[in-house]
Amino acid sequence: MATLFENCSDEIFMLIFEYLDVCRLHNSFRNINTRLNKILDDKRLQLMFDSRGTQFINPFVRDQIVSMILDDNGKATFVNENFISIQSVTLYVKDYTTEFISKLKSLTTITQLIIHTAEHHANNIIEMILCQNMLPQLKILIVTESCLIRNNISSTAAINNLVYLIITCTWHDLSAILEHSPKLKYVNISLLGGNRLTKFIFPTIKYLTVNISSTYYNELFHMLKTMPNLKMFELTGHSCDDALSDGEKLRELILSSSSRFKLNIQLFVNLFIKNVLSTFRDEYWCNIQCKLCMGFIKLSAISK
Repeated sequence: MATLFENCSDEIFMLIFEYLDVCRLHNSFRNINTRLNKILDDKRLQLMFDSRGTQFINPFVRDQIVSMILDDNGKATFVNENFISIQSVTLYVKDYTTEFISKLKSLTTITQLIIHTAEHHANNIIEMILCQNMLPQLKILIVTESCLIRNNISSTAAINNLVYLIITCTWHDLSAILEHSPKLKYVNISLLGGNRLTKFIFPTIKYLTVNISSTYYNELFHMLKTMPNLKMFELTGHSCDDALSDGEKLRELILSSSSRFKLNIQLFVNLFIKNVLSTFRDEYWCNIQCKLCMGFIKLSAISK
């Protein structure tokens, strides 16, 4: 039997409304009827604001806003201590002024920051977060573009409180990031360039996803040695290293960290499919797939 939209429970309405920008939400549903007005005013309703669509927020709903999407036009107006419930901020900002960075610090409840800024514009703020602990309340940092950390590591350098990190960086920058992030548990990195990680040990990291582009087996082996408590390791991307097509060698990566292993990579190597498959023994691997695709080998497998 069909159910009319207005027959949904208040809780269903709230779940739907949380996906809508607060200004569009109120423009669309405010004053339709008394029930919808009560739902919109319910303090349990958690709202999202997107400054790319409007430059106005009704002050009566500020306490309900838990998520913000900001561009350069909105950053100066909507980042301040009046928003006492903000948990997540997404930035499409090119000009990270000292004043704006200071305003971000006033959002004491923020736990997640997502940075979509292209190229080099966000390097300073990323470095300040990772290496100077500019936002000590932050637990989750997601950076969608590559970054460059220019910080020189010292024994007195500040450490951050991040638990979850997604970032694209060089091996050198990864060393700096991890040394400043002793609480990290979930790491998703896209690696640029090749080099070995430092000799530091990172015992808190439990879940690691690495997307490679010019990385070799030995570099991955040394990196996993620094993460003795890893539970899950996922390897994606592409490489020209024959060793990454060898099931026996890949099993050594697992043994070096005692973790489960999920593999999904493209290999630019001159090898026969049957020779690659012969190295993946059934007692150690499952869901093994290997095929030739336009000049490269596409290889995927999961450890048992």
